[in-house]
Amino acid sequence: MKKFAALLLTLILALTVFSACAKNTDPATAGTTTANVDNGAAADNGLAYMDDIRATYGNGCYGWFYTANGTGEYVDVSERGHDVRCFFDFDAGPEGSPVALASVRNYDNETEIARFTVQFGSDGSWSIGGATILEVQAATMTHQEVSEYPHLLAITGTVDDGKGTFDYTISLRPWGESWDDVAAAMPENMPEHYDDWYLPLINDGAAMPWQN
Repeated sequence: MKKFAALLLTLILALTVFSACAKNTDPATAGTTTANVDNGAAADNGLAYMDDIRATYGNGCYGWFYTANGTGEYVDVSERGHDVRCFFDFDAGPEGSPVALASVRNYDNETEIARFTVQFGSDGSWSIGGATILEVQAATMTHQEVSEYPHLLAITGTVDDGKGTFDYTISLRPWGESWDDVAAAMPENMPEHYDDWYLPLINDGAAMPWQN
């Protein structure tokens, strides 16, 4: 009987050790517990780059809007250009989202010329969606970042709603930044009122005029 009791005790101890090892097979972490991972915190860390995006574009943008090649009912919008302002609403989407809603308006009044969403990537990329141009839903929209000009967003596309078509280009740069590099390389791509409207404001340190 004593031999049986000793054998039973040995078996119980062996099972206890096996159970402990099954719960933690890594000897480096034996005796420790693993904390639950907060997926929300991980997602926030993954979007930390948005702090830089907000800092760059959060005060608005200045640039120009141009239309060309109008046909049908839009023949009158051909070869027309406007200086514009753009405001990015980073709070329009879900909290922590990399998406902003952009509203593009004339430089000297609150007439909205374009509205679209922008999704910013952590690698510096960005994509456009849901564009409305001159109150018409854009049929196609392409986009590219002109890499040789920092922070310059260049957006091109075509509106085609069955009543006519026109091409458009929107070039935007964060409010307060100089366009001297563009002026030196491509003076034809400068906003018309850069010298007489934009420069005096930014030289005075003025915020971008905007009315909600």
